[in-house]
Amino acid sequence: MSAYSLSAYGRMVADPRRWSAVQAALEHVVRPGSTVLDLGAGYGSATFEAVARGASRVIAVEPAEAILVGERVARANGLSDRIAFHRARLEDVPPEPVDVVFADLRGGLPFMPGHFEALALARRAWLRPGGVLVPHRDELFVAPVRDERLAQEKLTPWGAAHPQVDLAAARALLANEMHRVNPPVTCLAAPPRAWAEIDYGQPEIRSYGKPVRFDGLEAGPVHGLVVWFDGELVPGIRVSNAPDGKDTVYGRFLIAFDGPLDLPAGGTLEVDMRVSPVRGQWIWRWVAEVREAQGASVGRRDGSSWNAQTVDAGRLARRRPDARPALGDDARLLAVVLAAIDGNRTVAEIAAEAREKLPSLLPDEDTAMEKVGDIVERHGR
Repeated sequence: MSAYSLSAYGRMVADPRRWSAVQAALEHVVRPGSTVLDLGAGYGSATFEAVARGASRVIAVEPAEAILVGERVARANGLSDRIAFHRARLEDVPPEPVDVVFADLRGGLPFMPGHFEALALARRAWLRPGGVLVPHRDELFVAPVRDERLAQEKLTPWGAAHPQVDLAAARALLANEMHRVNPPVTCLAAPPRAWAEIDYGQPEIRSYGKPVRFDGLEAGPVHGLVVWFDGELVPGIRVSNAPDGKDTVYGRFLIAFDGPLDLPAGGTLEVDMRVSPVRGQWIWRWVAEVREAQGASVGRRDGSSWNAQTVDAGRLARRRPDARPALGDDARLLAVVLAAIDGNRTVAEIAAEAREKLPSLLPDEDTAMEKVGDIVERHGR
């Protein structure tokens, strides 16, 4: 679960497209006496809506500090006896049977780190037999873009600021990035195609995607691809970030080609979108290929979000099996502080000991208290 700010959670509720769908879904699934798990609760927006619809108990789980505001709101409104707030990740909260699990963890697209794992745990350990998991399913769409200005804004965000510098290396990274955009509907060169579907009843950690084909496009340049989701919270109640000219808290995502693909008259565009789990993150890969009427390939663009990462060769070298690592300054301080935490010594005493052992890192009392305090906050209890 990602940790957003209080204002970010406020923007989620202020988006009428999202919030009206959330309210309708809760109206559909919450009954008087229901118990509800609000997963990724933020300040408790869905929590308070569930209580208003008759839930007898809501467990709100959220790692961000915004949930502390929810506790204050509950106390001020006399709801503390019906809501249990946990500033934690779901795996750290003792499970209890619930009738409804509500979660909107997808972000702009469903492939957020930890999203599927959290929903699978909630379904397995919390949801009663016959209970309801919200959301129900997501479908992913892609459409080609014909808008040079939109693509160039993402490939050269610095504009004309560096005419004397070759920025091809930076441009290559940006051509592999998923850019948040609000594209005009008129920039879509063809109706969308569905390329993946996610069933949240069985949220599998696997590769998603398939090839799709666009026929009947007008001849001309294709500058990139726009990707979005169409979600079904419960059967019949949907939320989507499909391009419609209006802004949405979810955004939409653009893949900008480093140079347009030229589509000939009578030609086709083939797109293969894939998303795969790799070492705790989701990696996007795409291939867009133009074919002439007779079937021959006349242009291709491919990319991967993996290639959008700036790789520090020195850091990678430290992972080699034959590397002989030494502790850096931060690790030395962490080791000293963790060894000193015993449930008896105060933070001031630990800071004094750390300063004595690492005087070059902690030259004065204020620095020692600040750095030791950060470590204690993260690792102590």
